[in-house]
Amino acid sequence: MNIVIDTNVLLSALLTLDGKAHTILDKLLNGHFVFLYNDIILQEYKDVLSRKRFKLNKKDISSIVSFIRLKGINVFKYTKSTIKFIDESDRIFYDIAMSMDSMLITGNLKHFPKHKHIVTIEEFCNRFC
Repeated sequence: MNIVIDTNVLLSALLTLDGKAHTILDKLLNGHFVFLYNDIILQEYKDVLSRKRFKLNKKDISSIVSFIRLKGINVFKYTKSTIKFIDESDRIFYDIAMSMDSMLITGNLKHFPKHKHIVTIEEFCNRFC
């Protein structure tokens, strides 16, 4: 199954090793799911995860991004939506997920339009973990 991971989910997975977000990341790393991404998403991952307040190891961040590039699917062609977003940086996650008919996992449902493929960490784990 191909999935799109919102940055907050990846951050949660790295900060809370016993949480459901980490379960999703672990399954991704072990090949149960496949990351869908593009360069904009990877740059956001790097920017957010590198913030000093999170105190994440730069080597770990680099390893995750390298893994995503190696094992994920880089989506070059996708349909750009015209709907309004609370945070415009969320649009790319939505556009790729919808264009690829894939699940988008987020910790901020309110930032996205209501759609059956946009789910919380908990919802995703209850169905697929």
